[in-house]
Amino acid sequence: MSQRRRQNGFTLVEMLAVIVIIGILTGLVTAAVMNVRSRVMRATIKAEINQLALALAAYKAEHGEYPPDGTDEIAFLRHFDIVFPYSEIKFDNDSEDPSQKLKDPSEALVFWLGGPDGNGFSVNPQNPLDKGGPRTTPFFQFDPDRIEDGKYLLDGLKSPFVYFRAENGGYAGKSYDSSEIHGEDHHDDENDGQQPGGAQPDHEHIVTPYMHNNTEWMSAQSFQIITTGLDGKFGKGSDFPSGSDYCSEALDNITSFSNVTLEDEMP
Repeated sequence: MSQRRRQNGFTLVEMLAVIVIIGILTGLVTAAVMNVRSRVMRATIKAEINQLALALAAYKAEHGEYPPDGTDEIAFLRHFDIVFPYSEIKFDNDSEDPSQKLKDPSEALVFWLGGPDGNGFSVNPQNPLDKGGPRTTPFFQFDPDRIEDGKYLLDGLKSPFVYFRAENGGYAGKSYDSSEIHGEDHHDDENDGQQPGGAQPDHEHIVTPYMHNNTEWMSAQSFQIITTGLDGKFGKGSDFPSGSDYCSEALDNITSFSNVTLEDEMP
């Protein structure tokens, strides 16, 4: 009696099953790799913020106070006159020279820690913004490829490091409009400014300093450095660490007072 021999090799069903399994495993591995990569990138951003914070501490040790953030014109000019008492520079926002315009919170770190171009100030006492000749040593070594329009941007993103200096134990009234980095203009006069209790206004591109459970300012005697996470968006929210008023984009933000992202700190 003859007996049918089983053919060697895979059947079509078995081959499809193997392909499905390989696809699932590839998806799992890819997701794991992307997750690890994202964590490394966030940790790198946080490490750079820590280095900026150290540079600010060194700046204060040399000049007696942290540099101004540009939200107060009088404070900016007063500090410049203290640091450069013989300067003949006249800041003018209508100047054709960008270095002679007043700085905002997204430009202050580069200007004060690195000079107008990030590579130090001129040693010329009358013109410290002179682009030629010998220069002072910057407090922070900025990557020149990441400086754009006076802003220091996240590597591979258009998001700047935003800096706020505490005044009189807080940050009342301070804000930065980040709409320009998104190529949008969402200005709304009714929503600009600091809201009661430190809450951020409805304007989704207005960045404001953070408070601890809406009762006291974070880093009330020093400064806050804030930047977006990998999503490139600041989002809305200011209640740290509860996150009670965070929008989804704010969860990925990384600051000088958080371990890494704001979401990591939420209870």
